[in-house]
Amino acid sequence: MFLLRSYPNLQTLTVFIQTQDENAFVWTFFNMEEYWKTQELNTDGMLKQLRRVEFIKSFGGSEFELDLVRFLLGNANVMEEINIIFSELNLYDAEKSSNLIETIEMFARVSPRAAISYS
Repeated sequence: MFLLRSYPNLQTLTVFIQTQDENAFVWTFFNMEEYWKTQELNTDGMLKQLRRVEFIKSFGGSEFELDLVRFLLGNANVMEEINIIFSELNLYDAEKSSNLIETIEMFARVSPRAAISYS
């Protein structure tokens, strides 16, 4: 959240998550999920210019990632596009990918132009 507040004129956000150590990955997401839950999410216009978000070959569908997508869709009022590129694990699991898409499509959007693409 700090980075988003630091760049109020940000128009494009690219998200890439990579880790070598699976345990570090789980621990990082555990810590981020706990942080996310404890924060008062006051946007104060920090997403007023954000138009495009891309998750680069890294979207795994963790609770944290889904919360981030939900937050962005629910607060970026000029959002035009979110491009979600699934991680290799999800890419080969059609059922999981389908479930993730179904979940994301139910998220509220404040921007009537917000489109979500998946690959």
